[in-house]
Amino acid sequence: MLQQTQIATMLPFYQRFIDRFPSVGHLARAREAEVLAQWSGLGYYRRARHLLAAARSVMSRHAGRIPRDEAAFGRLPGVGRYTRGAVLSIAFGLSLPALDGNVARVLSRLWAVPHSARDRRGSKALWELATALVPMRSPGDWNQALMELGATVCTPRSPRCAVCPVRGACLAFARDAVGRFPPAPKRAAVTRARRAVAMLERRGRWLLMRRPGPILEGLWEPPSVALRARDAGRARAAPTGAARSRRPQAARTSAASRLAPSPRPPAALKAELERLGVRATLAPTRQLVRHRIMNSEFQVEVWIAGASVARARSGSGEHGARRAAAAVVGARSRDALRASAAPARGSSLGDRSPVPRETLRWVDLGDPDVPITGLTRKLARILEAPAPPRRRADRVRGLRARE
Repeated sequence: MLQQTQIATMLPFYQRFIDRFPSVGHLARAREAEVLAQWSGLGYYRRARHLLAAARSVMSRHAGRIPRDEAAFGRLPGVGRYTRGAVLSIAFGLSLPALDGNVARVLSRLWAVPHSARDRRGSKALWELATALVPMRSPGDWNQALMELGATVCTPRSPRCAVCPVRGACLAFARDAVGRFPPAPKRAAVTRARRAVAMLERRGRWLLMRRPGPILEGLWEPPSVALRARDAGRARAAPTGAARSRRPQAARTSAASRLAPSPRPPAALKAELERLGVRATLAPTRQLVRHRIMNSEFQVEVWIAGASVARARSGSGEHGARRAAAAVVGARSRDALRASAAPARGSSLGDRSPVPRETLRWVDLGDPDVPITGLTRKLARILEAPAPPRRRADRVRGLRARE
């Protein structure tokens, strides 16, 4: 879990994971969906799949005991040079280096290495340093000490050089150039795109679909589509600058920005719902959610099966509004949804029966046994939040979807 994740972020996930899978055997017997559900929110889901595959390999090839041999451990799925060195030095006392971001920063400043750890030359130089320095006795303590030094003293910004125990040997400190080491790596270009998502609710559960691969494969998310420039241009952005500063604080959120209502749902989103066999009357929520996956940044329009627009058009009271605005699941999707709609919590992952492979299902977003994406978590928080006072009159409510 500590691969590319800070300890403070990881700890709550770790405790829940260990509670659910207290041994390698428990993990090896788990379904992938169960493991992804416990990992949900931590990101980099390939790590979870590798961990599950490694546990199964330990049970089938090593009699349930984690191998302490460097070559055998290195053949486990998901184990690279850093993980191999960290686990074997800390758990088994093997004299192996463990070069993570914190250790790389410490060594880069101590020896004034002129290359980033992400650069091929810098990586080679830092691994050679780490290998030469690791002691034969207590190598795990040594590796953890370097990690801790980098995490608490030799930090990326505002390093605490005054209390550093090795500043007398630090070339970067001697040159008054600590801030220049390690050199900043070249960042990959960020791609930006616009999407639209449809939120359909039924008896407290939401219609989600299983994402295909390769990114976030197997996780659940509301139906969504990419928007072309002409579709995305229909929505007007929220006020900025002085106009934004005059808005009440309650109207500002970190996860979403307000939009003026679009005249109609994107045609691509309606077509996607039709492809899934879902017919729905969609209304805007005036929310634009910003979300990032690796080097891709998305702005997501949120649409919901709503009663407000339909009621205004029907003119037939509540009965007419229900008939006009109800989200209806078509015949092509009923078979896929019927199995997943039966459990009370919207999921069959909590029992030991096989996980259904349907594309669509009704999901209770609070169910810890259903692996949902980070975007779905953001949408859940937004839909549960009360509308700000100035917007309360035109707040859009969700209308339950009906089979």
